[in-house]
Order: sequence, then C-alpha cells, then structure tokens
Amino acid sequence: MSGKTIGTLILIAVIGVAGGVATAYFLRSSSEGGGNAPNYEAVATVSRVDDGDTIGVNITEVTVLHDGVSEGEDTIRFAGIDTEETGLNSHATYLHSELEGVSESEYKQTEYYQHAMSAKSLVENLCSGRTVYLDIDDQAEGHGPYHIVPWQ
Repeated sequence: MSGKTIGTLILIAVIGVAGGVATAYFLRSSSEGGGNAPNYEAVATVSRVDDGDTIGVNITEVTVLHDGVSEGEDTIRFAGIDTEETGLNSHATYLHSELEGVSESEYKQTEYYQHAMSAKSLVENLCSGRTVYLDIDDQAEGHGPYHIVPWQ
C-alpha cells in the first residue's frame, strides 16, 4: 500500500470514530433532557392569573412524579419572582410598613398597587390560556412549592 492510501484509511477511521462518539454523545444528552429538549415535570394550561408571580393552572400531564404534584387544578408561584400584591394583605404590609392601617381603596391609589397591576397584566398577556411546561423547583422554602414556568 502506498503512503497516500494508508493516510486516507487513517483519515476515514478517525472520521468514523469521531462520528460514533458524537452520535453517542447526542443520544445520551437527548435522553437526559439535554440539547434543545425542554426540562419539565408537568404540562398544564393557564386558567387564571392571580398577580405578577402567581397563576392558576390545570395540570393535564405529570411526566416526572413529585410530591404534591398531580393532574388537576393547582396554584403556581414563579420561582425567583416577587411582585407587588394586587390586594392589601399581610405580605404587602410586611414589605411596606407605611401600608399598615390603610384601607383597600387607599391601597389601590398607591404606586405599589399600580406596579402590581402592571405585573399582572404582563403575565396575563404572556400566559393566559397557554400551554405551559412546569419545571418544579425542589429548593423552594417557606411559600410552598414554587414552579418555574417556561411558556410555549
């Protein structure tokens, strides 16, 4: 065999091995939720928007079992998001001590309420009636289960 033929055979072998490694990597990462595949544990339809960080959903499919997550209606809080409240409640007065003792109608005149309604409107425009994929945040503390919601 000539040197050129041996070089060509080595090149073909290297390309074949590289192709096999790339294929194995792609198949493994696809099966583990890598690549462009979304990472989610449940599929739902948004049925209501409570405020800028809380929505109501109808879970139609659970793809990965999680404690407390099942098909049917559920309230979802966005992980890492905390917007102003649409109603005067203990969380609003905890965040803003100057709201202590004000009435609901007085609260609706504040910038906090205006921000809350802007956040709610944004979430309504993005999510209402849409199919969403729920990625359960297992690290949530203090407010019940949070869910990250990437929308379709």
